[in-house]
Amino acid sequence: MNEMAYVFQAWLPLIIWQRVDAPRYQRGFVVGSVIAALLIVTASATRFLHRRAIRQKEMMASEYAS
Repeated sequence: MNEMAYVFQAWLPLIIWQRVDAPRYQRGFVVGSVIAALLIVTASATRFLHRRAIRQKEMMASEYAS
């Protein structure tokens, strides 16, 4: 995951924030907004899955304790 993040951080800005698009940077703002939305969805899904795993672990622990 970190390696892919480094790859995207290295080449993506060169493509979406080109000087010829200044000062509007239409492509850059659209791509930036999409990436931000995807990060929100990914973080929410990770939080949901983490909490679900904790609940399942607690349920299994309480079943074994009984």
